[in-house]
Amino acid sequence: MQARIADALWILRRGARRLMFEKAFHGIEDLKTKPVIRFGRVDKLNDPKFLLRQELAMMVAKRDPAFAKILLNSVLEPVC
Repeated sequence: MQARIADALWILRRGARRLMFEKAFHGIEDLKTKPVIRFGRVDKLNDPKFLLRQELAMMVAKRDPAFAKILLNSVLEPVC
């Protein structure tokens, strides 16, 4: 909901709209969800949190692709 409001208010100054999207993006982590299990493993591509972040990042990318990339990079797990 917060992301949709931020999208509707895109005319706000850059810092304010980015802050709204950032709060919504990172607030997803606080949602209580159950992991999606497929074939005995956690299916991260169908995880509700992943899907919400993906939707929000796509919404941001339409207007500010660089910021969408920053948001996505902020939750990427390091590859070893």
